[in-house]
Amino acid sequence: FLPQLLYDKLSGGRVLNVGSAAAYFPIKGWGAYCVSKAALAMLTRCWQIECDSLAFASVMPGIIDTHMQAIARNGINLDPEQVNFYRRLKDHNRLISPETVAEFFIWLLLDIDKETYVSKEWDIYDTTHHSAWLKPPHQVLHWEF
Repeated sequence: FLPQLLYDKLSGGRVLNVGSAAAYFPIKGWGAYCVSKAALAMLTRCWQIECDSLAFASVMPGIIDTHMQAIARNGINLDPEQVNFYRRLKDHNRLISPETVAEFFIWLLLDIDKETYVSKEWDIYDTTHHSAWLKPPHQVLHWEF
């Protein structure tokens, strides 16, 4: 009910929800996180069909070099295999910088048309859009070794 009241007062803006691959791939010990990201992905899709005056999209920003990643590498609430995976990412410089993610978000929010913006859940690892926004010194190295 409340969203319907707000939709009438808003127009022309963009909402970018920060999702995660964890919405689609369970991580032992992170059930609440995985479920919340899955719910956010569906909520974004629902808002896309409920509100024509705003553009809603979701983005998976990748595995970013953040405080959350540091906690994961310390093994809190993760099985040892997952901890080792995150440590290898850090050791091999495969974590994405927050600045690179910011460039991706800026491109999504400011540089593409509405129809493209709402057309899919955006994934920073999808190389089909890299030429449009990914410029040195920013880089996205896939997490697969």
